[in-house]
Amino acid sequence: PGATERRLVVFGPVPTLSAGWTAVVPTAGDHPGAVSGPFDTVLVSAPIQSSVLLGWLYDSASPLAPLIDLSGANLARADIQAPIVTPDTVAAGLARAGALASELAMLAPVPLNQDRDGLIILGLMFSRKADLVPVLDAGQKDFYCYPRLDGISDASSWLEMLADAGLLSRTFHDRVYVCGQCQSARLSVREVCQGCKSSQITEETLVHHYRCGMQGPRSTFLHEETLVCPKCSGVLRHFGVDYDTPGQIICCHACGGTATDPEISFLCADCHTVTSGASARRRDWHSFRLTKAGEVAAIEGRLVEALGVSQPVLEQVKGRAARLARGHRQRRDQAREPHQWRAAGIGFRLQRDRPPRQFDGVVRGRV
Repeated sequence: PGATERRLVVFGPVPTLSAGWTAVVPTAGDHPGAVSGPFDTVLVSAPIQSSVLLGWLYDSASPLAPLIDLSGANLARADIQAPIVTPDTVAAGLARAGALASELAMLAPVPLNQDRDGLIILGLMFSRKADLVPVLDAGQKDFYCYPRLDGISDASSWLEMLADAGLLSRTFHDRVYVCGQCQSARLSVREVCQGCKSSQITEETLVHHYRCGMQGPRSTFLHEETLVCPKCSGVLRHFGVDYDTPGQIICCHACGGTATDPEISFLCADCHTVTSGASARRRDWHSFRLTKAGEVAAIEGRLVEALGVSQPVLEQVKGRAARLARGHRQRRDQAREPHQWRAAGIGFRLQRDRPPRQFDGVVRGRV
């Protein structure tokens, strides 16, 4: 390609491109193959599994490249979407990619170390000029997700870590409760009996008979159309004279127990564990905005140290980053084990037996 040509990685049929673009087709069988060196944009013109595409993209030399989705698959990470490939949709996608090029040119290459996912997050926020707002998604165990960060493992933990380091600012968005067994937020809220924990309960009017002092659910007084005291058999004719109704009462049809209030519990839709309301853990979700320090980190390609962060917080950030990186590598390796493809020709490979990477970003600067 000429000096002014830009590289467009295409998954699917290659459309007609305007001058200045060169198509690169990396697909090998069911999985993306090797793409040598950096590229400018990714265009998806045929359906592809999102996890496969994004796993390849984030392992590539250009993890921040604009993504054009013309497959109709509604890829969450896409910068522009359309249901079909036409000259107009291709032109609109390439125009959007061109608009992002100047922002991306300001960023240092994302290093291959434990900071990588964090710097991808900062780079996406910087180049797209967008805050990250959680979106409800019943398909996710967490019940919320950040669509822009689809494909990044433990994205919410990374966001909280980056906010702790002063690279992002956070704003409260919502609070959810999670299962005590599997941590899923897909919970069914139930009112149950305080005694036997059955959900077969009803709320009834409490009747108080003045003459004998009997109190009980209205159903125990009701005899056909007449209220009759189950204790003294007296007929209750006049409200305020023979009886009153001081409130409501919870009646359990499983054990026969009564209570003034039901107990709240949560039934997990994923593992079916029941968690009491009193012991249920809660989780807060936040919206995030890039700070000036975060912009510097994205531009320089490192998670900076001198941000006025206390040493205990810095040590916590380092530890969380190391744990996230280890878990991220393990999940990727397990997911891809049947298919030993890797991005090649771009300076690195991710292998199960690779020694742990040194934590260079927060403490030592750019790799």
